[in-house]
Amino acid sequence: NGHSKWAAHIPELEGYKTSKARVCVTVGMMTTGWDCPNLLNIAFMRPVFSPSEFIQMKGRGTRIHTFEHQYKNELGEAETIKIDKANFKLFDFFAVCEYFEEKYDYEQVMVLPPETDGSNDGGTTQPPPPKPKEYEYKSHDFINAMHEEQIGVTGMRVDREMYKNFEANVKADEDIVHEMQVGNIDAAIGLTLNKYIDKPAEYYTLEKLRKALKIDRPISVRELLELIFYNNTIKGKNDLIDEEFDKFLANIDTADIQDIAALRYYFLAYISDENLRRIIDEESYTELNNNPSFNVADFKRVDDAMKKQLPYYVKTYIPLGKFA
Repeated sequence: NGHSKWAAHIPELEGYKTSKARVCVTVGMMTTGWDCPNLLNIAFMRPVFSPSEFIQMKGRGTRIHTFEHQYKNELGEAETIKIDKANFKLFDFFAVCEYFEEKYDYEQVMVLPPETDGSNDGGTTQPPPPKPKEYEYKSHDFINAMHEEQIGVTGMRVDREMYKNFEANVKADEDIVHEMQVGNIDAAIGLTLNKYIDKPAEYYTLEKLRKALKIDRPISVRELLELIFYNNTIKGKNDLIDEEFDKFLANIDTADIQDIAALRYYFLAYISDENLRRIIDEESYTELNNNPSFNVADFKRVDDAMKKQLPYYVKTYIPLGKFA
């Protein structure tokens, strides 16, 4: 969004936005604590050997974002274009993805550092190996070959393995197992949060575990524990919306409703679309002409009595956060 200094004194180019690409170069700093949701490209310029570090680094690009551009149309009216970020590109110059997909040993036993005798000089530990001599590459640097791969809905193996490791750790934790066996799930949730979630050792997060399980909505620790110990299925967004809609129908008089399908679509759209909730709550119905998920024709199909009763029910009885 910067302006070019070279165009400052040229009338024809004054005010021209350069749209210059913003490049951030880091060394070991793109893991936790840095968030840039509009990031579209990540380039690995060094090898990565830690699976948790790899997940963190590529996870910088998975943030959802909506790009917005405001402009005036031919009538001089202000309009806004919104485009959702649908994907990002990861340029992998060191075959990091291939390494964690095909070559990394997820079953390996981690080697602990040798014990010491407690002395200041390290006791029985061996001195570190000498640093390798510097190497200067003098040939031409070029890309020998390029291969592009689209990551599908199953994600990467490193993400799936993360959940398997999390499940194994929780099942091996005697304290958590005991609390689950006696039916004290709240205590088990507290132990899981304190020991495993957002901790630096493996850095499990609910968001990563959700992606590993391919669930299309936020999940809770309770749902994870019930999956691990009781084999309860974690339901997706649409399944939960169907359940909530059935509860809604059970609490209203459906005798005079002409179009149940239209009512369900209204229910789904109101829960899922934050912009639609704003339009309905503010009664800015003319904006439905430009709303892609639920338009004027959809709204007209809904029975008049339900147009306000449904939003009231949703805001009163349904926690919208779990559908975000």
